[in-house]
Amino acid sequence: MKNNLYLIKNAIAGDNRAIEELLRQTEKEIISSLYFIPNDNIDLYDIVQDVLIKIQKNIKKLKNPKSYKSWVSKITMNKYYDYVRKNKKLKNKNFENICDCKDDIKDEKNSPIEKCMNDEALYALKKGLCSIKEQYRNALIMREFGGLSYNEISKITKTEIGTVKSRISRARKYLKEEIKNLME
Repeated sequence: MKNNLYLIKNAIAGDNRAIEELLRQTEKEIISSLYFIPNDNIDLYDIVQDVLIKIQKNIKKLKNPKSYKSWVSKITMNKYYDYVRKNKKLKNKNFENICDCKDDIKDEKNSPIEKCMNDEALYALKKGLCSIKEQYRNALIMREFGGLSYNEISKITKTEIGTVKSRISRARKYLKEEIKNLME
């Protein structure tokens, strides 16, 4: 999230234009963080919509504008877990359509060979993430794709900071091995 403190403060104060702009900026970041949670049965945009509604309804309750990013991450992860709990039949086992990236950004600068290599790397990353235990995967996603600090992740997951560091370290190790095996 663009940590635009002025915009966040105005949104907290009730400025509707600031809230609208903040939600517009935040939406992209929420999508980015959820994009790498590997489950092809999840309706990503339902979760994003729920997160944005919760932010809009509760922005005035945010006491510290500097904690906006971690606050949004916590809401995002909670909404994700709520969605999964409500839809217990969701499974992480089906990898067939994992690389059907309909919303990918078009990049005319890449040649077809470069695009193919990028697609293969993205597929390996997603499939590798699918193979990691959820607690490790989510910590890694929050750190690497969400840009959160260990301390912020610790607060969101309600775990000790040492546990967070350990989970991220293990996730990186497992992911490295999985990608290495997929690329051979």
